Amino acid sequence: MKISGPPLEALLRRLADTPAEWLHPPSTAGFEGLSVAALLSDYFDSLGLAPLSEPEVARFDAAKPKQSGWLSLSALILWLLHDAHLQAHCDEKATPELRRVLLNWLSGPLQQRAAHLNAESAVRTAQGREELSRQLLAGLGLRPDGETQAQAQARLQACDSIERARLVEAANAANERARKLREAMARKAAQEAAMKYNRE
Repeated sequence: MKISGPPLEALLRRLADTPAEWLHPPSTAGFEGLSVAALLSDYFDSLGLAPLSEPEVARFDAAKPKQSGWLSLSALILWLLHDAHLQAHCDEKATPELRRVLLNWLSGPLQQRAAHLNAESAVRTAQGREELSRQLLAGLGLRPDGETQAQAQARLQACDSIERARLVEAANAANERARKLREAMARKAAQEAAMKYNRE
């Protein structure tokens, strides 16, 4: 995140103003809906980059129905990428490397995030809009305009739903360990009391 990118407010506003058609159910194996592959291929074409190959198209439009949440987030990312600031940045950096980075980020980190963030939240809630916007900027190696690297990193972590889920899971595991320890100590105390009573 060494490079200053667009103001975060511009991306938050764009997400809040997402047209309804960008939230239509996506195409998956056996269902014809909003084609994320077509949107992505058109985006690459607008940058003068190679459109999606057949295997790359299948990765999106032939995805399993249970992956529709990821596809809906991918559509929102493409909507964000048409922001004037990001479009200018990507036009300037339009190389096969940018294409590879975007494809890998969409198929990896964004797909993992879909288990914790859905498209509806990413549009309708302030926290969801900030998380998706910051994650996209970080994926492109950018930070919001006006923020230092340290500030951007701290805020990225603060609104990370995956990190929040990890912390909740760790807290629940710690509580469960504490509960089992209390139960074991109570059993031991009861056994010692019974032994003492029997001796008497």
